[in-house]
This record gives sequence, structure tokens and C-alpha cells, in this order.
Amino acid sequence: PENKIAGEAVPRWAKHVSDVVAQGAVEREEEFARRLEALHEIRRLNQIVKTNMERACNTASPKDLDAAPPDLVRAHRASSLISVQLDALDLLANPASAMSFMPRRWVFFRTVDKMVRIYRVIADSRNLKLRLSGSSLSEALLDERTIHIIPSVFIDNAIKYSEPGGSIDVHVADEVRENVPVITLTVTSNGPLSTDDEQRDLFISRTRGKEARAVAEGSGIGLTLAKVVSDQHAGWILARQTPTSDGRAVWTFTFQVPQR
Repeated sequence: PENKIAGEAVPRWAKHVSDVVAQGAVEREEEFARRLEALHEIRRLNQIVKTNMERACNTASPKDLDAAPPDLVRAHRASSLISVQLDALDLLANPASAMSFMPRRWVFFRTVDKMVRIYRVIADSRNLKLRLSGSSLSEALLDERTIHIIPSVFIDNAIKYSEPGGSIDVHVADEVRENVPVITLTVTSNGPLSTDDEQRDLFISRTRGKEARAVAEGSGIGLTLAKVVSDQHAGWILARQTPTSDGRAVWTFTFQVPQR
């Protein structure tokens, strides 16, 4: 009464606000659908490129695709790398998809080996040695739609922040954590130093350290997606840095998943 608003006007304006909000939601959903369709179209086109590159490599070297002419191998791996990035974008666009767990027994080392092969073309271009060690043949219940995102993010970050001429060590091993047999992935490289607060927040979306932002561009969502996939698999994920005398740090990113 003190604002002289007629009682019948309140529900009318409430309905108006509700209609505007509803219309905004519809428009957001339509915009999301258009972007998702564009993403899927890129995926379809890339699949054509990937298939043709694989066929060309197979024609040149039927027994070993990696022995095909270097340009063909690089093109095939580049198209595979695009597929990996599109998978990450799909998960980013629809995080709920990670909750629809579709596991099967799989040797995790094979996934890591594939990611190392794909990313080696980028590592070579930056004069970085990308090495894979370990011989774990243990199986885990893994969702192949998402599990490759973890080694992909670890390796991609290592390449992004390493100085040319450095090395990146990827290792897979069988270990025991709290009396539970696990498969452990570690990726070790040299990178920019972070403060304690920055290190604590590494797995929070769009969080990047000051030194990291000065070294390379990035979205800050890769490690967040890796954490989502780790949680999906009931795994453990962590990052540790050891400062070096040159003001940088040796970084070790670790992921562990229960053996099944």
C-alpha cells in the first residue's frame, strides 16, 4: 500500500517476468543446439579427413602405419588430435554425459600409448622429447568415450608449458593405494611455478596461475574436465610441483584408477 501498487498488478507483473525468463531459456536452448550442431558437423568433416589419412598411411605401409611417409603420419595424427579436442568440447558442452557411465574392461596403457603417439607430432614441432615408459597390462572398468581426456589434458599441458628442448615423461604402473590395486599414470615435465593458492585451485574451472598465463594461452578448463572424468571413474587425481633453481618447477600430474 505504501508504494501505491494495486493488488491486481502484482500477479500480472509476476506473470510477465515469468514469461520473459521462460523465453530466455528457450532462446538459450536454441543457441546451444545450434552450436552443438556446428560442433558435430566439424566432427563429421574431420572423420572424413581422418579416414582418408588412415587409408593413405595403410596403403603406403600396410604393416606399420607409423612407417608411412612422415607427412601422412603427421596429418593422420593431427586429425586424431582434433577428434580428442572435440571430445573434450562435447564433455564441456554437456557435463551430465559423464554421469552416464558406460564402462568396459580395458587396458589403460593402450589409451595412454595412443595419446602419446597423437601428441608426439606437436612435441616434435616444439623440440620436446615425449617419452612413454611402463608396461602395465592391468585392466580397469573404463568409459572409452571419456577416459582418454585425462592423459590428453596432462600431456597437452606439459607440451604447452615446457620450454623448447625439454622432456616430458609419461609413465604407467601398477601400484597399491589404501590396500586397493590401482593403475597409476604420471606425467612429469618442467613448467611455470605456481603459488600455493594457485596450485590448490588448479582443478577449478578457468583457474590459471599468473606465471602460466604469461607463458602460454589457455582456457583453464582442461584440468577441470580431467577431474570430472576422474570422478566418473572413482579415481584420484592430483598435481605436485617441486621448485627448481631457475624459478620454474618440476610438475608431476598423477591419476589413479582402481584395477578391475
